[in-house]
Amino acid sequence: MMLRRTVSSIAASFKPASLAVVASRNHWGPSGRASNSAKLKEMIRSPSLEFLMEAHNGLSAKIVSETGFKGIWASGLSISAGLGVRDANEASWTQIVEMLEFMVDASSLPILLDGDTGY
Repeated sequence: MMLRRTVSSIAASFKPASLAVVASRNHWGPSGRASNSAKLKEMIRSPSLEFLMEAHNGLSAKIVSETGFKGIWASGLSISAGLGVRDANEASWTQIVEMLEFMVDASSLPILLDGDTGY
């Protein structure tokens, strides 16, 4: 899957420190539509207050997308807790990326990932 290779290559290039990745089903925007990366940048640069709802797995990402939020916040703490480990770098990058893939498959919203797990 293209996303798995993209996210895996991004994750492999970072050291286990604070990581923010924009996950997007369509990095380049299909048929002229803004990509999720562009949507997230627009929200960040917007003069108005924008809200992202936290999600930690595919089901919660689906719920966020159906409740009308414009984006998803995926925190290292909640993903670690969902995996049953402490937020002390006990979740592997493979587990984080795999959970992110489930979230991307469940929602078309941009996802801001706080990928650090305890640092």
